[in-house]
Amino acid sequence: MHARSRTSATEVGKDTHTSQSSRTSMLRMWALVTLFFVQLPGTVRCADEVLTAPSPRAADIDWTRCVYPLIIEDNRINGPGADWIQGRAAECQFLLFGEQHGVAGLPDVVGATYRVVQPQGYQYLVTERGPWISRRLSRDSVDTTLQRFPHAVAFDYDGEVRLLKLVESQFAGRGDAFWGVDQSLTAIHGLQRLAEILPSHNSRRAAQGLFLKDALQGGRFLSRDNSADLETLRTLAGADLDDEAILILDALAKSQTIFVAYHNNERDERRIGVSDIVREQYMIDQFDDYLQAANTQGSDPPKAIVKMGGAHIMEGTGPNGVRTLGDHIQQVAESQGSDALHIAIRGYADDSAWPGDVFQGRTMVVIDTHPLRENVDEITADAATDAAVAGIRRDILQYDAVLLIDQAGRDTSRELKGFENAFRRGMLQQVGLIVLPLLIIFSLVIPVGRRLWSLTRSSQATQQRVLTPFAPWTVISLLSVVILSVIVLQILRIRDWSVPKSSALAQNPAMTVLELLCLMAPIFLCMMMNRRSWWSRAARLHFVLVSLGLMAMSLFSHWWNLGRMLG
Repeated sequence: MHARSRTSATEVGKDTHTSQSSRTSMLRMWALVTLFFVQLPGTVRCADEVLTAPSPRAADIDWTRCVYPLIIEDNRINGPGADWIQGRAAECQFLLFGEQHGVAGLPDVVGATYRVVQPQGYQYLVTERGPWISRRLSRDSVDTTLQRFPHAVAFDYDGEVRLLKLVESQFAGRGDAFWGVDQSLTAIHGLQRLAEILPSHNSRRAAQGLFLKDALQGGRFLSRDNSADLETLRTLAGADLDDEAILILDALAKSQTIFVAYHNNERDERRIGVSDIVREQYMIDQFDDYLQAANTQGSDPPKAIVKMGGAHIMEGTGPNGVRTLGDHIQQVAESQGSDALHIAIRGYADDSAWPGDVFQGRTMVVIDTHPLRENVDEITADAATDAAVAGIRRDILQYDAVLLIDQAGRDTSRELKGFENAFRRGMLQQVGLIVLPLLIIFSLVIPVGRRLWSLTRSSQATQQRVLTPFAPWTVISLLSVVILSVIVLQILRIRDWSVPKSSALAQNPAMTVLELLCLMAPIFLCMMMNRRSWWSRAARLHFVLVSLGLMAMSLFSHWWNLGRMLG
């Protein structure tokens, strides 16, 4: 205002001969000053209203500008939401779905999207599974893999099985259809396979023993520090290994590092979980290996759909404080002159920060997050927790879109559970071979005890006559029980028994002794059948069963390789 006044005064001073012009200039100046002071209070009030206005709620947003309905027809996505996804996917190399695990219908959406964008070059499916089981899924049929190795397939939901079978039936690319970039879920099936393919006899028997160890530990082999076992197994296997054996051994070693760090709650100097850091980097390395292999098999850049947990797919840093695989994929796409489309796929619940009226009677919608980013920090929700509001803000900032499924429940697990139960029954039948001999041997304690108690009241001649045939059998039975118990305890690592903890495969002669005792069973069996008539019929039957049990234990020990596992 002062500058404007000085300018007007100068103009008046330059034209002293024209009084009318001076008066006109003065009138203009006063008009401007009056107008300024008249408008100033109104301007201040408007600014005050902006500063004190309540934050916009999620329910107050105009969703018509960013919500696109989506439906599934004939296993294909359709509607405006499908058009939006197809349009963006055509410009990208990777289509990423950050999911909530176990939501019913979610894998079907991914499968229906796969069918629609496949003509655009999308062939590969990247999942949260181990690299070895993913290779089996790619190179064997899905059904065959699930039947043989059911516990190795992460997320045993029926929707997951349908998705795998759909990709298998539609895949028209080269190489592996399934890219598994995560740690192995369990060691039991990897060890099972190593027992079949390792080159040397000793290494196969050692793998068989570790397979038993994992079974006895309830599948918790990877969550415990059994790294010495894996190192010894690799040493026994030697350097002449095929690609599958190397893949299994490397995956088991890395997976154990991740699981042990997780269960020990190990953290780095930034208080970030070590397992999160190692796991995310492992995912990145595996993805790069798959991408490099796919690049060598065709002239066009490979396109892939990625379906994993949302913490791994979002751009930037995930909620665990680690740079995500999704951020790495984004940079890979940009380095190749392309882009990646990040979609959070969620099951809607009544307590969600997203307002329910975005559906307007529809089951699924796609929400474009870009128009919502300008005022994302101001978004609140009346019926949602602070964590839910923080989640919706994170989805808006770190995903290109959010796909909501209304009132989605939990998926079922009927098909894969059937395969898992069949595998468990087979395991029980195998392990049951050792239960019967143990029961027979332990059952010897009762009749022997009763006979010894009765003999304490008999004459010395009677005692000598009766104890003579009992003595070797009593010693054999008790010794067998003790030796077998020592072996099992060593496998479980309940007791150390002077075996160096650096290796569970240390030399141990217990199994050799047990096998010699078991081989003596047929001899004693023949001797017993020719005993005098004073042997009761029940006693003969009992010792026949014991002898058969010892022979069965001998065969079982060779099959399971308990001894070579420890020596």
